[in-house]
Parts: sequence; C-alpha cells; structure tokens
Amino acid sequence: MPVVVHDRDLQRTTGHRARVGRVTAADLATMPVFGTQETVPTLAETLDVLGDTPVMVECKQPRLRGGALERAVAEVLDGHAGPWCVAGFNPATTRWFRRHRPSAVRVLTAGPLDSSPLPSSVRRRLARLADLEASAPHAVSYDLGGLPGEVTDRWREAGGALVTWTVTSTSELERARELADNVIFERVRP
Repeated sequence: MPVVVHDRDLQRTTGHRARVGRVTAADLATMPVFGTQETVPTLAETLDVLGDTPVMVECKQPRLRGGALERAVAEVLDGHAGPWCVAGFNPATTRWFRRHRPSAVRVLTAGPLDSSPLPSSVRRRLARLADLEASAPHAVSYDLGGLPGEVTDRWREAGGALVTWTVTSTSELERARELADNVIFERVRP
C-alpha cells in the first residue's frame, strides 16, 4: 500500500528509524507524526481528502527496475477523481508509466543529485538527462542549483517543459522564472 511520506525512513516524520518500505500500513497506523495524533497516511487516504484536486505524486523507487511500487501507485491513482501526474528521480518509474499508463503525465526529476542515495551511475545519467528518449517524460523537473545547464537548455530548445525545484525564497523565485517554465516551491509565495 503506497504511503505519503518524503523520506526513505521515518526518523524525521515519526522518530522511528524504520525504512518506509519495511513497515506495514498497520505498523504506520501506530506511529504518530511528531507533535500530532495523526499518522502517516496512505496514498488512497490522501486522495480521498483531496477529492478532485490535481495531484503530482512522486514515486521514490530505489530499485533500478520499476514494477511493484509503480503498479501499486497507478492502481490508487486510477481511482482519483482529479487529474494526476507522476514524477520520480528514477527513470525506471517514468518508463514503467510510459508502458503501463501511457496517458499519464510523466515528470523525470533530475539534477546534479550529489547527496542522493541513488547509485552514482544513475545520478550521473540524471544530471546529463541521458534517459530522456527511453523514459519519454512530458516534463523535466531539475534542481535549481544545477541551472542553467547545457542539457536543460537543449531540452527546452527542443520544446520540452522544464520545472525547477525547490524554490525557497523570492530571490530564488526570480532566478527560477528566468531559467524554467514553472517551479516547485516551499516557504515562498509564487
């Protein structure tokens, strides 16, 4: 059952050191999020609350091959009343959705990713956008710290949509507006 949590483990969210993929939904239901009585929600629970609100779901696939996670996420998203798209750092996720949900909007998340847990070979490929043809994303979401760049400039020149992340200040927002078509932001009003 896909859940909605940012990190690979639950340390920052609940104080538990457990990896997200190694606990059951029943276990998660017993772990309150810091400072609340809420627990980590499932993707289905979150979509129920959102109704027909458009959503972008990032799949955090640590394996080099997509499959079980993507299938589980797709099955939940298939029932969402509003529009949705999927994003991910792993080209295997984008390729899986291209094959199995070809009408889904796909976003390849990329950038220099120096501190990412992905294997170094995948990080290098993502920085170079080497998997664009195979994953066929509708947009690329690239780390603002890696912009401007030759590969992202070529992507845009070819008509590709470029989103940048994570914009956290008005000065970054101004810079991002010059370098990308849209932004992913926090703590700043776009």
